[in-house]
This record gives sequence, C-alpha cells and structure tokens, in this order.
Amino acid sequence: MAQEILVPSAVRRELRRIGDRVRAARLERNLPMQIVAERAMTTRQTVGRIETGDPRVSWGTVLGVLNALGLLETAGHLAAPQGDPIARMKSADLRHRRARLPKAPSSRAGPESQS
Repeated sequence: MAQEILVPSAVRRELRRIGDRVRAARLERNLPMQIVAERAMTTRQTVGRIETGDPRVSWGTVLGVLNALGLLETAGHLAAPQGDPIARMKSADLRHRRARLPKAPSSRAGPESQS
C-alpha cells in the first residue's frame, strides 16, 4: 500500500475537483484512460490517480494528461495575476521581481561627533 501524503484538506478538495474535471473532459471526448495515458506518455493507473486527486502525481504528468486532452492552455490560468487578489491590489509599477522581507531598522546611531 502506498504511503499517504499529508496535505491540507483544502488542497485535497482542489485536487479532487481538478481530477473530476479531467475525468469529465476525458469522457466528453470519449477517450479511454489507456489512450490518454499513451498520448501523455504515462500509465493508465497514473491517469486514474490524477482523476481521483492523488497528490503524489507530478506536475509534469498532470500537464502531460492535460495536453493529451487538448487542455494544456488551461493550466496557464492556475497562478495568473488576474486571479490573484494581492496582485490586483498593487499597480504594475509597485510589483517587485523578487519577494523581499522589509529591512530591519538599523541599530546603529548616526555618525558620532568627535569632540
């Protein structure tokens, strides 16, 4: 038996929701798991794991299955700035290329005067 991976319940729900959508897309296209697996260069069992929301499946494999279903472009919306409430609040001029912690106040007093 495979070891259970601990993931937050919200993540597990989202994995199941995505898996349900992948399954629905496969069935709408009338494609058996085996055909999707071959096109995605994976196994039928792995396609089944994606459809059940298994967190152990790699991103690359999930994207391969989306590609086999003609849905690869939908993956680009996952972390798009348009869906990010924080990014929407900031203007384009204020966005940083790197995330940085705020600088700590300096413990040094200014230049000391010499008497």
